[in-house]
This record gives sequence, C-alpha cells and structure tokens, in this order.
Amino acid sequence: MTQQKGAQMIKNIDEVFKDDPQIDFLNYSLEEEIAKYDGVEPVGYQLLIRVYVPKKITKIGNLLLPDESIDKLSQDAKFTNLTGLVVKIAPGVYKDQDRYMYTGPYCQVGDWVQFPRASGHSFAHNGLTSIYMTEDYVLGKVKDPRTITRITA
Repeated sequence: MTQQKGAQMIKNIDEVFKDDPQIDFLNYSLEEEIAKYDGVEPVGYQLLIRVYVPKKITKIGNLLLPDESIDKLSQDAKFTNLTGLVVKIAPGVYKDQDRYMYTGPYCQVGDWVQFPRASGHSFAHNGLTSIYMTEDYVLGKVKDPRTITRITA
C-alpha cells in the first residue's frame, strides 16, 4: 500500500523489495554499485549498505508449492537473511582507537556483511533497498550473499 505524504511517497517494505532491481551477479561491478549511491553520504559512525534482496523462491527441489507458501518463504528470506554490500562508510567509522585497537575495522567498502534485522534505518534510494547502520552492527563478512540461507527451528 502506497501512501502520499507531502511531496514524498511512502512505500511499505513489500513494495520496496518487489521494486528492487536486485544485483546482477553475472555482470557485477563494485564501481557501478557504488555509483548508484552518488549524492547519498552517511555521516558520523554510519555505514551505507545496499541490502541483498534474494530472488523469489519458485520451487524447492522437485517439490511444487502453492503460491502462498512460496510468498511466505520469500518473505521470510527478505526479513531474516540480512546481508548487504558496504557501498559507503562515513568518515568517523572505525576511528575509535580504544574500541578497535585489537580487532581493527570490521569491514570496508566492497565487503558483503551480515547484520541484525532491526539494526538501522531502512530506505529505498532510486528503488534500491538500502540501510544506514552503525559500525558495530556488523556481525560477519561473507564472500557471496547467495550462499546465506535461513535456518528455522
């Protein structure tokens, strides 16, 4: 459901994920991904993350699932597999020598990182699912976000 608020349009999260063009891993270019964020700059201790939006699940093995099951699985993946590409880092990030003297920076521009679901300010920039996140919310790094899947109890 899209709502009009002043001159801005507010979208719910399902619309943002649906409209996200996703990252083309066959023709992936870090420089092109970063260039998509020209004019957007994090400040203070914030990282700017391009959230990885997994493709919609259409089947599991040879099992055919009803559309509502596929939508539920896709929705679960959207909200729990929070992995993203670090596209920009604010000037103050990882500068606290006392805090990071043993570990050093957790990540740098170009790293794929994992982070908690409710870890920052989510928004869409030109249709790209994005999040501002404080430097210490990075949980880990991964080489390929497509390898990350949700484990349910």
